Amino acid sequence: MPQRGRTYYQRSGVCITDRHFYAGGTRYEVADLRQVWTVRDPLDPITMGATIMAALLLLVIAVAWPRHDPMAEGLTLAAICLVPLGLAIGVCQARKRQYSLWAEYHGGTVRLLRVPRCEVHGQICRALIRAREAADRTRRIVVTERVQRNSSADLLMRSADSSGHKDLSRMRLNALR
Repeated sequence: MPQRGRTYYQRSGVCITDRHFYAGGTRYEVADLRQVWTVRDPLDPITMGATIMAALLLLVIAVAWPRHDPMAEGLTLAAICLVPLGLAIGVCQARKRQYSLWAEYHGGTVRLLRVPRCEVHGQICRALIRAREAADRTRRIVVTERVQRNSSADLLMRSADSSGHKDLSRMRLNALR
C-alpha cells in the first residue's frame, strides 16, 4: 500500500493515489492507464432461463384464459407461472451482476478490478478520474520545467560561446541538469 501522496480512495483492498492504483494485490501506475472503461457482467443463465419460462407461461395463460374455466385452470396456470418468476427474482437478488473496470496498460488490456455494487464502482471510477487528472497535471508541469530548463541551458551556452568562455558555460549547463 502507498506511503505518500494524495489518496483518492481506500477501502476493501482497493487504493487509488495520485500515482498508483492498487487492487487485488496488483499495482498500476495511474499515469500509464489508458482507455479506461466499464463492463457489466452478463445476466446469470438461470435468471435468463427462469425469466423466459415465466414470460412463456404468462403468454400461455393469456391465450388459454378465455377458452377454459377462468377460476379453476386460470388459478392453476397462474400458480405454475409464479414458480419460474419467483426463481428469476430470487436469482437476480442473490447473484448480482458485477461491474468490471478495464484499461489499456503498457500495451495490453487488463482488468483492474471487479466489484458487485454499483455505488462502490461509481466511487472508484470517480477517484480514478481525479487521480488521472492529477497525473496529467503533474506530467504537464514536469514537461514544462524540462523545456524551461533546456531553454535556460541553451541561452547560457549561446552567451558563453559568444563571450569565448566555453568552460564556464559547460559548468553552468552541468549545474542546471
